[in-house]
Amino acid sequence: MPGISWKTIWQNLNKWFIGPLFTAAIGTLLIARIIAIFIGPAYYSVYVVGPFSQAGMSDVLDKFNRKENSWSIDGVYVNMQVQDDQGDPAAAQRIAADLAGRKDTLLIIGHFQSTSSKQALPLYLDAKPPIPVIMTTETTTNILPAPPNPATHYPVFRLSPTDDVQARAAFNFARKHGAKTFWVVKDDLANTTYSSYLADKFMELAQTRDTSVELETSPTLVLPSSTLNQLSNDWIFFAGSWRSALLFIRQMHASKFKLANILLSDGCATQDLLDASIEGKELENVYVTYPLDAKTFNENHYSAYADDSLALLAKVIDEANSDFYNGAAEYGGLAYRIRSLAGIHRIGDARNAVIHAIHSLREEKMHLPHGDASFNRDGVRLRAKFYVWRIQNNKFVDAS
Repeated sequence: MPGISWKTIWQNLNKWFIGPLFTAAIGTLLIARIIAIFIGPAYYSVYVVGPFSQAGMSDVLDKFNRKENSWSIDGVYVNMQVQDDQGDPAAAQRIAADLAGRKDTLLIIGHFQSTSSKQALPLYLDAKPPIPVIMTTETTTNILPAPPNPATHYPVFRLSPTDDVQARAAFNFARKHGAKTFWVVKDDLANTTYSSYLADKFMELAQTRDTSVELETSPTLVLPSSTLNQLSNDWIFFAGSWRSALLFIRQMHASKFKLANILLSDGCATQDLLDASIEGKELENVYVTYPLDAKTFNENHYSAYADDSLALLAKVIDEANSDFYNGAAEYGGLAYRIRSLAGIHRIGDARNAVIHAIHSLREEKMHLPHGDASFNRDGVRLRAKFYVWRIQNNKFVDAS
């Protein structure tokens, strides 16, 4: 009996095993893709976006990366993903454009800096339906895009009070401590959306019958000692970042200027400021404003915002899941009801349920890890305040 050739063996294997297996694999992939198209995504995503490669953000990043949850909305798992925008507004805008176009983007936490968020927010809120946002450390008052009509209230929560509150707290503190004239320094090197608005708001408040603004400069403008010594201002308000603030303070020491009281904005409230100071002597009795009391900040730093935003997120997802049908139906109409009967999931329906939950939770007092919170219809935190700290022995201590 003649031997069987390898060609014959290959043909039989291909006919009875390899060909059918390959065809079945392709069919399975196609069927899975078709099911995904009709039934919907396997998960929804909450994206946390911020300058996580910058100093001082490692604790915040760690909180989000280590978060374990069992969240779901309408039977679909909700996961969490982190992206680093490096504090670059252009990068923030690119990331926002990408996330706004994805089919799994449920909600955004970020971007932790007002200038970056101002670039990103229009892309999230112009999506159909809008992508809800939880803002953390952003304080700029006019950060949201103009609504299409006065009745529009964007699906956002703002954990920090606005710079209107910060400017007034800073001005009232200085005036209470005898301030008559001010020198306002507006940082033009970083996060300019934040520093410009805050400095302008402070100057608006300080121009009164009893107080005045004598000088406005950038931190890089070096004035000669003869000019400095002619100034009568007794308080300096600095709006900006800690690096620029430290540079400015060192310039003042080097000029032999009789240093006035210095009040730094919350953008300077970081351990990095203390660590970079030479034995802390440069900063002795400098004041700083911040939305947390000094004890809470010293124990938690920026991770306090991770704690609060995660707690707030959990409440939103729980509310969206428990009242999913009403939330999705309110905005999705008949199309959603048909999808619901067919068991089809869509990211748009999940977003609508989250939007409904955010509107439902507003003005309701919620217990967060670092204080109770309630919000108005525009997402601004009610009854939030700014504290004033003093730097003593290279530590932040409450002054107010």
